[in-house]
Amino acid sequence: MKLLEPWEVFRLVYENRNLSKTARMLHVSQPALSQYMKTFEEAYRAPLFIRNNRGVTPTVAGEMLYRYVKDIAQTIHLSQAAVNRAVQGDYGELTIGASLTIADYLLPPVIAVFAKKYPQVRLYLQVRNTEEIGRLLVEGELKLAFVEAPLYDMRIRQTSFLQDELGVIVSKENPLSAKKFLTLEDVMQAPMIIREPGSGTRAVLEEALRKRDVRLADFHIIMESSSPKSITTLVAQNAGISILSEWVAKEEVKRGDLAFLPIPDLDLSRHLQMVSIGDEPDDPFIEGFISCLSVIQNA
Repeated sequence: MKLLEPWEVFRLVYENRNLSKTARMLHVSQPALSQYMKTFEEAYRAPLFIRNNRGVTPTVAGEMLYRYVKDIAQTIHLSQAAVNRAVQGDYGELTIGASLTIADYLLPPVIAVFAKKYPQVRLYLQVRNTEEIGRLLVEGELKLAFVEAPLYDMRIRQTSFLQDELGVIVSKENPLSAKKFLTLEDVMQAPMIIREPGSGTRAVLEEALRKRDVRLADFHIIMESSSPKSITTLVAQNAGISILSEWVAKEEVKRGDLAFLPIPDLDLSRHLQMVSIGDEPDDPFIEGFISCLSVIQNA
């Protein structure tokens, strides 16, 4: 049965006011059409037409239903056209999620390439910290997302798409910037600005410290922030130091505003994760977006 068939039949009967004429248009017998309409009326539990010698006349219920049927017909036609365009790759929408660092510093070139390849696809980007992205995935709000730390939920499929390294960022005005690397003691003694709970960056740092039997409470923390950009700005003004992804400080290091220093005492390497629920989503636009990741993977 076609998506529109029940309401389309009703519409034709309503507009023709004649079962014989409608039956000829639909290439069915009049008894078959009469039985079809009887079943349709039973579904609504109300008579929709009054039969007479001249044809049919809509009842009050039939008049009411016709107002909705016009909208139903238009909506179904529009939805069929939209699906056809999406299947053909001509038009559609795609919503993805990303944690803050990935959204601000890694995805822009990927999105630029995707927009050129799929100009008729409207892209929506949900930016949250890693923990919140996991919640949106489980709740069905997202089909695909990118996060900075593993999500400990068996329902979530996780695939590494890029390796990253955390390190200490310091202002060039800070004496620590003269060093080639920092010890854990160097970092623990300096005023420090860190990411908020729930962020992937903080999760990686806390795990690395746990392996050394050290806690964040042992550091001289002066501020927490959910904004990597505000942290780099404050560090550039020598308000403190921070531990962030090398991607976050790339431009500031290039300009000479910041130094990026490793901490050999800590394992701060990580694999950035592409995440989804269950099997990889079967969606041509998602597949297209994933293919565009090569612009940063090969950089």
